[in-house]
Amino acid sequence: YEKQYNERNNTKSDALGQELIRHFIDNEPAPGIEIEKQIVDMFLPQLTVDVINGIIKDVMTPENQVLVVSAPESFSLPTKEEMLGVVNDAMTREYEAYVDEVITDPLITKYNKAGKVKSVKENSQFGATEYTLSNGVKVIVKPTDFKSDEIQLVAVRDGGKQIYSTSQADNVQLLESAYETAKKGNFDNKTMTKYLAGKTVSLGYSMGSYTDVLQGKSSVKDFETMLDMVYASFCQLGDDKAAYDADASSSRAMLANQEKNPMFTFQKKQVNTLYNNPLLDIISTDNIDKASYPQMMTMLRNVFANAADYTFIIVGNVNQETLQPMLEKYVASLPSKGKAVAPKAVTQMGAVKGIVDEAFDQTMQTPLTVVFDCYNGMMNYSVASDVMVDIFGDILSNVFTETIREEEGGSYSPYAYAYFNVNENRWNLVEVIQTNAEMRDKVMARANEETLKLMKNGANADQFNKVREAALKQFEINERTNSYWVNGLMRNVRGIDTMTGRRAAIENLTLEQFNAFINTLWNGENRVKVVMTGVEEGK
Repeated sequence: YEKQYNERNNTKSDALGQELIRHFIDNEPAPGIEIEKQIVDMFLPQLTVDVINGIIKDVMTPENQVLVVSAPESFSLPTKEEMLGVVNDAMTREYEAYVDEVITDPLITKYNKAGKVKSVKENSQFGATEYTLSNGVKVIVKPTDFKSDEIQLVAVRDGGKQIYSTSQADNVQLLESAYETAKKGNFDNKTMTKYLAGKTVSLGYSMGSYTDVLQGKSSVKDFETMLDMVYASFCQLGDDKAAYDADASSSRAMLANQEKNPMFTFQKKQVNTLYNNPLLDIISTDNIDKASYPQMMTMLRNVFANAADYTFIIVGNVNQETLQPMLEKYVASLPSKGKAVAPKAVTQMGAVKGIVDEAFDQTMQTPLTVVFDCYNGMMNYSVASDVMVDIFGDILSNVFTETIREEEGGSYSPYAYAYFNVNENRWNLVEVIQTNAEMRDKVMARANEETLKLMKNGANADQFNKVREAALKQFEINERTNSYWVNGLMRNVRGIDTMTGRRAAIENLTLEQFNAFINTLWNGENRVKVVMTGVEEGK
């Protein structure tokens, strides 16, 4: 309620609309967040443990329960009597009162000596301020008023999966899990959860093909806690193999079930066929079994060994008057070699080249056929090309709805999308269609026909205008979000400007320009298709 109240002037229209729908359909009161917060502030202190326990006794009775057990076919189901026995035991047992452990210790006990801000300059192009710190770290700050109680932070460096050999694939696949479960500062993962109770803050590490990213989000009052967590990640990351093993055990059980799911099998085959790179495969139980925890922790410490490799980006309701001393304490003090060290690529990323067709049968209880088709090609990046690639995918998706769904009746929700991989200067057009074995060949032929026809003949005015107008509206929504600026600035510091001139590229794009662009987009050289045909079990 507090967060909703703080953001009351930035609430999205769809949230307000849904509240009014519930008001008229379900007779749910809709007094507005100001009144709701007053009610919560008044009644919450009166909700004692005795009150809650009294409500539970009235709600949970032997007469109002439905017991459902869902399990694999190989599992021996419990009897009715066994199930009732478990429930009755739980309801009649004496329990000790829960004692909430309040964490009062600090996350970090001792910090490195604070650094200094060496220089500050304004970036008028993006309305941002750039700080250069004494340890070589650059910080870009963009204050916004899109949300009153949100600050987003990203620390990004060049690196990622490309700097590892494929022999390290198992460790790379589990590296994010090793970070998540590692000790940070004075706390293990369990204690950290308790420490963060009541705080609006999160921070996580992710490894992409070309980057390492530490990304977080917080309320205004918990921003310093987020910086504390950043400091712990760089300076006080500790082993906790027991926590990692527990997480790995849970993941192993989950994956063991997922690997029996035909759609999971399809996704794995799709990724493996498209990239043929174990560093990019979907994680498997085999990865978990082979990953080395000591090696992963060494890899993580190397990831955070040189803070000067990173550019920090902070976007949101930032008070720059109080920010500088926090940057000096938490960021300028991070371990550093004084300057960034360029990463050395070891393994090539990106999709396979050439025409690749992969088809396989998969037993299923309810057979279905899934088609994945990816066209791609190389092209120097520009904002205009990026916009046209996006529009191309959206127009084709609409064409599929009209032809494959409405005319052929071959799929309920066929779709296509296109995007520009700015790291590789590669455009990608992806088509995904679910159908059945009987309609498979007809649907695939129609999809191929409509794709090539659109490329050759171009879109008509109605198709183009509909999608271009939607793209402009979506851009206007995106531009008013902190995430848009975080992601755009993150690409910009790596030399890729995806923001400058984007509105103009959408507004000024003509049908003639668009059709000329897609007419020469695909040269017929790179296309990856994966088809899974469902076969009924026992046949």
